[in-house]
Amino acid sequence: EFIKPLLRGKDIKRYKYEYQNLYTLFIPWHFPLHENPDIANASEIAEIEFKKNFPEIYNHLYQFYDQLCARNKAETGIRYEWYALQRYGANFWRKYEEKKIVWIEISDKGNYAFDDTGMYLTNSAYFLTSDTQNLKYLIAILNSKVSDFWFFQITAKIAGGRKRYTGQYVEQVLIPKTTEKNEKLLEMLVDYLIYLSDFKNPKVNKFIPNSDMISVFEEVLNYCVFELFFEEHMKEEKIDVIQFLDLKPINELSNPNEICSIIDNTYNWLQHMDNPIRNRVIRSEMVSPHIIGYIKRNTL
Repeated sequence: EFIKPLLRGKDIKRYKYEYQNLYTLFIPWHFPLHENPDIANASEIAEIEFKKNFPEIYNHLYQFYDQLCARNKAETGIRYEWYALQRYGANFWRKYEEKKIVWIEISDKGNYAFDDTGMYLTNSAYFLTSDTQNLKYLIAILNSKVSDFWFFQITAKIAGGRKRYTGQYVEQVLIPKTTEKNEKLLEMLVDYLIYLSDFKNPKVNKFIPNSDMISVFEEVLNYCVFELFFEEHMKEEKIDVIQFLDLKPINELSNPNEICSIIDNTYNWLQHMDNPIRNRVIRSEMVSPHIIGYIKRNTL
């Protein structure tokens, strides 16, 4: 109940995170009376209840009493108990348990992943949840070249040419409104990319060189996002792609062989010489050098 799976920023990749079997003891301020709004500052009553009701956890932490007490002297034992998390203070922790988008703070491009397993995060990562938005659609936009290009216009570079993906900047990224059908198509593409990005899954690694497949599906996703932003231009130049996209959902399937078969067939279809999406992507930079070509040249 109090031992939570933990992600560090460096564990978060594009579409998928690589969980390293790390955990944190989640002990908020005034635990186990943290739901009581009447308790403020370090509480002896809370500590007595902790020791009485959770002796194994209490005794474990007590081994490190001196180190824990030596933390921020202006706050430890004053604003919160010696055993509590130092930087706990907000109520958003409950949202860690919800479906969410997670991302690393410092990166050379967007690295947004989907989590539906209740991961907790260190302070080198961010997350967002929503009751009204399609999170996988948001991931499609956030991981796109359009968003990378836009993000690099509103933030300053830091060491190594990377960017700081803090909330104040991420919330400025433009999210286009579109039809429910288009949202569903992009969601399915994200599902394919999440599955292919699971490098620890032997089924994925066994059936195809998935790095090539990832690049193909990401390219298609990027062109779908281009079209959401520049629909009139792309239709005028006959490089729009969404109308040709034919995908089968995999998120409710449990048979890995069936999932791999769907992804493999779609990949082969996209690679066929007569595929209209493939051919439109190939000619797009030639007919749209100042929009599609410019954005692609100025993003990784």
